[in-house]
Amino acid sequence: MARLNLNVITFSLLGMLAVLSGVMPVEAQGNREKMNARMIAPTQEDVPSGFQYIPTTGRDSQCYTRDYWMASPWDPKHPISPQNQARESLVIEVYVGTDATDARKIMNMNDSAVSPVQGTYSGTKIGDLSLHPPGDGKHSATLQLIHGNVMLRVTLNSRPELRSNAAAEVERIARLMVARAEAAIKLGAAPQKSLKVADKFITGQEVKDAGTVVPVSDLAKALGAKVETSKTGSRVTLTAKDKKVELIVGRSEAVINGKKSTLKFPALQTGKKGQVTCLVEPIATAFGVKVST
Repeated sequence: MARLNLNVITFSLLGMLAVLSGVMPVEAQGNREKMNARMIAPTQEDVPSGFQYIPTTGRDSQCYTRDYWMASPWDPKHPISPQNQARESLVIEVYVGTDATDARKIMNMNDSAVSPVQGTYSGTKIGDLSLHPPGDGKHSATLQLIHGNVMLRVTLNSRPELRSNAAAEVERIARLMVARAEAAIKLGAAPQKSLKVADKFITGQEVKDAGTVVPVSDLAKALGAKVETSKTGSRVTLTAKDKKVELIVGRSEAVINGKKSTLKFPALQTGKKGQVTCLVEPIATAFGVKVST
């Protein structure tokens, strides 16, 4: 695998704990037994254009994911050369702790010593707690966050001739991850609920102020719809006759019968290969199917 000749930005656990000692209590705690780090993990839709996903093995578990991208023109099928080497890299990590304290302890267990700066590069609040290394974040940037019992870390390494505001890109991705973490926490706390869709009963979870969330595959069967997943896994489409709903995984955005829509709860990965959950009510309505309890 190609390697970048760039400094990897890291923090020390001791410096981290010093900052964390005075942090305010976290408002929401998730249930790790009912959560999965893959619910929060990024998709191709979240990263800058031109970045290629690099599959890895042995990194995913229920509580931890590490996703890695490299920017073109690197081609892994050919030897590394001056013309064929990665010029930018992006690493996004998600850890679901038993609670906020656990997430904080894990945050930097294996990193080298650099004193962290509390807050984001821009000064905008993201998550319950955010930290970054010293520096302006122009060409390379790392942002670490705690939100509830979830730890997030986004690292973008680039070069001066390619990028002048890496921090802004890192913060954009971090906002997406925090919103996803909040949704995963809510789903993990949601009670079970059964609904009748057309003539079939399906079981999901009732998310407060949003609706019932079920596996897309179960909903599609009840609707008599076909399910297609994009090559990158970042979009899921349900179709039946002249009806069509396209979901963007990890986001509340959808295209329902040709019109852009914002749902009350995002479609989320579940951790099981290819499985995504979604809200029942707006999709069933789009297909003209009644929902009852």
